[in-house]
Amino acid sequence: MINSKLVEQLAEQGHRMTGALEASLEVITDNNGVSGVGEKYGIFVNLGVKAEQIKHPYARARIDGLTRFAQIRMGVDEKAGRSIAFAIATAHARDGMPTQGSYRYSNNGKRTDSIDDAIELSEPEIIDILFNEFTSVIDVHTNVTGR
Repeated sequence: MINSKLVEQLAEQGHRMTGALEASLEVITDNNGVSGVGEKYGIFVNLGVKAEQIKHPYARARIDGLTRFAQIRMGVDEKAGRSIAFAIATAHARDGMPTQGSYRYSNNGKRTDSIDDAIELSEPEIIDILFNEFTSVIDVHTNVTGR
């Protein structure tokens, strides 16, 4: 439930490109509660990154990743992708992430907080599940104890 809402929120915010993040998402429930795992970069997609936290905006690995991003997202060749990658890195160094320009990919005007939004949207279903479980426990207790 939360997982499907999170996938919806990521798509609404314009973060769907290859599907790798969505495919990596897993919700784990145990006696201690609920937690989620996924691609490491998902936390940066969710929280954003302040400009001052980007220490090496032009690092080779970063430029290579941004080049691939530009090629996939914009359908450009490697040379154009590399040029776009440096422009994006400059914007990241100046503005952080998300950049103002990235909002054009969003359908709901947001680029961060997809996890919080998914949990909030799942709240009514979560409450129903908890209520039903609580009611079941009371029913069992009543049947066993007679009170």
